[in-house]
Amino acid sequence: MKNQRTTHIGIEMPGREMLEFLSNYELGTPGKLRYRHTGIDAKMKAMDPIPFLVLRRDGQIRGLIGFAFRMVQQAGVSVPAFNIRYFSIASSFQSTGRHSPAGKSHRRDRGGVLKRYAGRIFDNPWLLLGKEGNDPAFCYAFIEDENRRSSGLGVTMGFVPVRYFHTLLYSRLFPGNDPGVTGVKPEERDEVLEKVHSFYRNHNFFTPRNLFYRDDYFVYRQGGKIVAGLQANAEKWIICDMPGPDGFLFTQVFPRIPVFRKLIGKQSIKFLAMEGIWAEPGHENDILKIMESVMNRKRVFMALTWMDADGPLYRMLRKTGKRGFVGSFFRPVKARVVIWPSAGFDQGLETMKTRPAYISCLDMT
Repeated sequence: MKNQRTTHIGIEMPGREMLEFLSNYELGTPGKLRYRHTGIDAKMKAMDPIPFLVLRRDGQIRGLIGFAFRMVQQAGVSVPAFNIRYFSIASSFQSTGRHSPAGKSHRRDRGGVLKRYAGRIFDNPWLLLGKEGNDPAFCYAFIEDENRRSSGLGVTMGFVPVRYFHTLLYSRLFPGNDPGVTGVKPEERDEVLEKVHSFYRNHNFFTPRNLFYRDDYFVYRQGGKIVAGLQANAEKWIICDMPGPDGFLFTQVFPRIPVFRKLIGKQSIKFLAMEGIWAEPGHENDILKIMESVMNRKRVFMALTWMDADGPLYRMLRKTGKRGFVGSFFRPVKARVVIWPSAGFDQGLETMKTRPAYISCLDMT
């Protein structure tokens, strides 16, 4: 037939067309903050291997799901896992959530083709790497509570929530610069990794895979000894939409006031994304010294991190206060860690629910 269109679903590795599709894709919650990521190319290289399940219509990308492979710590045991990210479907393929009239149900199901096929991959994610895989592996993702579309999708597809986490935002108009804050020498990486591993030994989903990204891990030294550290990635998000009072303040008021202009631009947000945060007992305040010093050196005046809502570090940082002018009134974004209970991990669900989750900032940006 002349007007017949072709739809194809397959597994592909990242390419230029895929990067362009993702660079133009808007994230966030409809009716709230909508934004686009930047630096996607560099992140994909850091996450390699990251195969994609791709939906094409007449040869053009209309939807895709990325699966970043890594080893994660679960109750002290290293296991293979795939972090689901870059779940993007072109607007013409997204369901409106309404029932379609009789005879037009295919419109409602176009994006569903990708979702149904993805279920087979979730059951056996090793297929993404072209092998069956004898070791049990599982898929997990992060979903914002306020994003009803993503939340509904997670429930519909059978994902199980196991943990909750929040954002913490810090701002500094005039960040200090402590000489005790330095980078990490190549010969010190093993020492730092050992300290980070020890700090997160009781967490699930911990992965060191994204640490030392672009050599941006910083530590605080006291008497020559490393006593605290964190990874700090300089990020930039393009603002597409930010309605409501907060949006008006951030996009219309702050950009017009010189002293606040460095915090946020009219169409973009720059910040440090932090993970791998740790400190020796009694040195918790040194975490803030590291953060401020990196802000000062990179000329970035906000920092953001994602932490398990019941984790010890989150509670400690909340108590210290000192989140700055913007951070003090910023309402934390609440989100869930959800997993696909594939074969071999059904019994581990309860353990996942009882231990705090580690959230990698590279996975969130």
